[in-house]
Amino acid sequence: MRGNELLQGLLEAFRQAMPQVNFRAAYEPGAVPRLGEKILAAGSVLKEKSAGESWEVKLGFTLYLPRSARPGAEEGVLAGMDQAAGTLDANLAEMERGAAAVDKATGRIAVSCWYLFTPPGQTGGTGSKKSYPVWINDQELRVSGWKASQGEKARALRAVGEDEPFLMQNKNEYTVELQGLSGAEGLGEWTDFTLRLGGQAGEYRHCRWKSFSAGGAGTLTGILVKEE
Repeated sequence: MRGNELLQGLLEAFRQAMPQVNFRAAYEPGAVPRLGEKILAAGSVLKEKSAGESWEVKLGFTLYLPRSARPGAEEGVLAGMDQAAGTLDANLAEMERGAAAVDKATGRIAVSCWYLFTPPGQTGGTGSKKSYPVWINDQELRVSGWKASQGEKARALRAVGEDEPFLMQNKNEYTVELQGLSGAEGLGEWTDFTLRLGGQAGEYRHCRWKSFSAGGAGTLTGILVKEE
């Protein structure tokens, strides 16, 4: 069936993009996932319907974090999944994401996401290039894709006249690559701006460009702040 074909195709796309994550089909109902030291992402077909040449498939995935995972470790994986989902030979009509919470069966932090697919070209013309919204300082732009990678940056707070820090603040700093950025005239000169990616919770603050090209490719760093 089309749903299973899309699921297998998407799992393969995820594996190629992020070999450090264990992607697989969902376990049987009632089965407890086997969790190791990798992030586990299990997917299934949630809904499938068709009428004539029109069809709709909704795929769902649950990410399980290992106990050793740093806070926010799922964000880079989810951003990579969002990008890879746009590479299938189907129209990615909608993306949704749930909040991270403790899974009762495993005791691990888990977060779910959903992707709704329709026939290629169903929205826009056949062969039209997919694009996704991002907001830079609340200005809506479009990109063809993005990739986010996480790194931890520690900030030392010291009292005036003291050499030893009285507090170390660990903040999650990300490097975000934006591809096919359109409507970006003059953005390469911006510093200390905010960035929000469509379908992702929270926003990146205190962003600065590491590189920016007139062709619409940019790499920036920023601190991810999750919404309460």
